[in-house]
Amino acid sequence: MPSNEQGQLHLIVGTNVIMSSMASENVPVIYIPEELRQTDRIQRLVKRFEDKFGDKPVFLVRVPGRVNIIGEHIDYVGYSVLPMALKQDIVMAVSVNSTGRIELTNLDQENYHDESIDPTGLEFPQPPQWYHYFQCGYRGIVDRFCNGQPPLGLNVAVHGTIPAGSGLSSSSAMVCAAAFATIIAFHQKTNMLSIPINKLEITQLCIKSERYIGTDSGGMDQAIALLAEE
Repeated sequence: MPSNEQGQLHLIVGTNVIMSSMASENVPVIYIPEELRQTDRIQRLVKRFEDKFGDKPVFLVRVPGRVNIIGEHIDYVGYSVLPMALKQDIVMAVSVNSTGRIELTNLDQENYHDESIDPTGLEFPQPPQWYHYFQCGYRGIVDRFCNGQPPLGLNVAVHGTIPAGSGLSSSSAMVCAAAFATIIAFHQKTNMLSIPINKLEITQLCIKSERYIGTDSGGMDQAIALLAEE
């Protein structure tokens, strides 16, 4: 995976590495900040990936959670909200596999069991489990850009520091991270994602994708996760 002089991982679109600022319309640079890269958490996530899949991950994806300061549960009826992104996040270590299946493992083995998924028959039963949110992001990208292509197998190790059920949007962060992971993986495997993709389009795709699981999202969670500026 190409990197700059700081060793940051980037999303490739076509033949160009997108070096966008958060204020631009392009897809944001996907990277693990140096202070996070060196943490025990990331080292443990990579080790979990290696122990599970027998190889190193090819890239990492990170998406933050959010807190809404004003206007809870009103964005989906058109009212204004005031969210902000948090340091708490979802991080994924990812590589493409040759099995054609989505293989998911979570660093928190006590609460989240491993899952092997057939991407040709994705189901979204109720109540949803943690891996169903990954399926949302994966399916959203496949339906938009890759329909009719052979299934893409992924090996993914996940860890989140956003407390589940806390109202800090861990589920939307999971969907967005899965979408980014799928975009990067499809490019690496097939080089088919050669069209420009901007942040707004990805945000809209993630909003739509989360509805596969029955969430009536107004878009606040996905927008702040992907469009927030420091």
